[in-house]
Amino acid sequence: MKKLATIIQEKIKSQGPMSFRDFMGMALYYPGLGYYTSGKERIGKAGDYFTSPTANNLLGESIAKQLVEMWEILGKEEFAVVEYGAGDGSLSSQILSWLKDNSRLYHHISYYIIEKRSSTDIKKEFIHKIIRADDVSQIPPIVGCILSNELIDNFPVHRIINQNGLHELRVSYTEDGFTEVAVPLGNDLKNHIEKFGIEIPQYSGTEICTEMAPWLNEINHILKKGFVLTIDYGDSGERLIQNCDTNGTIHCYHKHHVNRNPFANIGDQDITADVNFSTLAAMGKAVGLEYTGFTTQSEFMIALGLNSRINHDEQMDEIKVNTMLDFMVNMSRKLKVFIQHKAVNHPMISGLLFARRAVA
Repeated sequence: MKKLATIIQEKIKSQGPMSFRDFMGMALYYPGLGYYTSGKERIGKAGDYFTSPTANNLLGESIAKQLVEMWEILGKEEFAVVEYGAGDGSLSSQILSWLKDNSRLYHHISYYIIEKRSSTDIKKEFIHKIIRADDVSQIPPIVGCILSNELIDNFPVHRIINQNGLHELRVSYTEDGFTEVAVPLGNDLKNHIEKFGIEIPQYSGTEICTEMAPWLNEINHILKKGFVLTIDYGDSGERLIQNCDTNGTIHCYHKHHVNRNPFANIGDQDITADVNFSTLAAMGKAVGLEYTGFTTQSEFMIALGLNSRINHDEQMDEIKVNTMLDFMVNMSRKLKVFIQHKAVNHPMISGLLFARRAVA
C-alpha cells in the first residue's frame, strides 16, 4: 500500500501545487490513511494529545448543567443534543451520567452523535439513549442544542499571507521535499475575506476556513429552536491578528509533542488551526444564528460551579486537586466557549456569567 505522503506527491506532480486546504484534508481524512481515518488511537496517553473529557469529567458535568438551563429556557419539553465529532465518546457519557443522577432532563433528552470513527465507545447503560449518525442528514429537525468540542480547529484551511499584497500559500513538492509557494489570491478567497471583514496586516499570515459556512448551514437546517455550543481553540479576529505572524496559527501534535511543521509525519500527526470566532459569529448571523456570548472554558466552568464541585469532592486529596486545577486552568485558558441561539429571545446563560470577551 502506498504511503499517504507518496499519494500527495503524485497528485501534486500530476496536477500542480495544491491548496493547503486540500493538503490538510488529505492528511487528516484520506480514506484509510488519514490521521482520523486510519483507525489508530489518537486521544489519551497512548495517542498524541489529551482533551478535557479524557482528563476528567468536569467539563462534561459543566456542559450538562448548562444543558439543563437551556432545556428550562426552551420550556422543559422534549430536548435533543447533537454532538458533532464525538471522538471516543467520553463527553457524551459524562453528560448523560450527570443528567441521569441529577436532572429530569435525562428522561426528556435525545442524544445524537455524529462520528464516523469506529473508536467511539458508547457505554452499555446509554446504548439506548445515544443515536449514532454518520451524517447530519440522518438527524431530524430538533429543539435543543448543537454541541461540538475541539472540532472546528480540524476543519481544513487555506493559508494566506500579506507580503505586498495578499497571496495564498499552496503546497508543492521538489526533490528537497514538500514546500510552499505563494500565488496571487483567487476571487473566491478574495470575496470571502471581503464578505467577513477579515483583516490581514502586512507581513503576517492567517488561515481562512471556508468549511465553517456549510457546517453552519447544516446546523441551521436541523435546529428549529435552541442553542449552538462550540468549544475550541481560537479567539476573536482582532486578537488573532494581534498575535499572528507569517506562520499563522497552524500547530501539529504527534506523541504529545507540538510542532509547526505540517509536512512531517503526514497522516500520523494532527494538524490544527485556531478558530476565528468573529468570522464564525458573522457566518452564523448570515444564516439566522444569533450571537449569545463568548468566554474561556475556565470562566464557563467556574460560572457553573467548578470550584464548589472540587471543594466538596471527598475522594480527591490536595495533590490530586492541585494537579487537576493546573491541568484544567492551563487548557481552559486556551479553549474558548462560544454560544449562539436561534428563535430564543435574549437568553440569559449562566455559563457566560464571567464572560469578559467579545468577538467583535
